[in-house]
Amino acid sequence: MDIGTLKKLRAIVPGTLIMLGALPMYTYVTDEPLSSIQALDWLLAGAAAVVAYVLGAIYNVYCLRAMFNRNSHARITANIKHRLLAMGRTMPLTDARREELLRGNDLMDVFYALIDSRESLKERAKLVRDNGLVWSSIADVVVLGVVFASLYIPLWLIVDYAPFKIWGFASGALTLLAGFLFHPQAERRHIQLSNEQLNFIATQMKGEVETKVNAL
Repeated sequence: MDIGTLKKLRAIVPGTLIMLGALPMYTYVTDEPLSSIQALDWLLAGAAAVVAYVLGAIYNVYCLRAMFNRNSHARITANIKHRLLAMGRTMPLTDARREELLRGNDLMDVFYALIDSRESLKERAKLVRDNGLVWSSIADVVVLGVVFASLYIPLWLIVDYAPFKIWGFASGALTLLAGFLFHPQAERRHIQLSNEQLNFIATQMKGEVETKVNAL
C-alpha cells in the first residue's frame, strides 16, 4: 500500500464507521425502521464514499485516533529509536544527548531515510503500512465505539428505542474487543515488522546506519 492510499483510507474508514453509527439516530428522527434501509447499497454508493471521506477528514483534524494511539505509537517508535542507537552509535554519547535523541525525531528521520534508500526495504514498508491501517482502524473502532455507546445507551434509557439499545451495547462490546484484544495484537505485529526492517539494516547497511547515527 502506498502512502497516498493509506491517507485516504484513514479518512474513509472512520467516516464509514460514523455513518454506520448514525443509522439508529437517522431511523429515530425519520421514523423509518432499520430494515427499510438498503445499508449495503447506501454504503457502496459514490456519494456515500464522498461523505465518508469528508466525515473522516473532519474526524482526523481533531486527532481523536491519535489520543487513543499515543502510548501505542510511543512504544513502537521507542523500539526503533533504541535499536537504531544501539546498532549505529559508535562514538561517545552523553546521557543528556542520548535522552534528547530518544525524545526527538532525529532517529526516526534516519530510519525513514534508510528505508527509502533500498528497494527491498521499501517493499517491507508496504507491509508496515498495511498493518498501520489495521492498527489505526482498530483505534477508530475503539474511539467511535465509546462515543456511540455513551450516546445510545443513555438515549435508550430515556426513550426506550430498541435500535439505540442494540447499537449502544454492540458499540460497547466492539470497543472492549478492539481495545483489549485486537489493538495490542496489531501493535505487536507493527513492532515485529519494524524489527524485521531493523534486522536487515543491522546486517546489510551497517556502515550507512553508523555514519548517519554518529552524525547526530
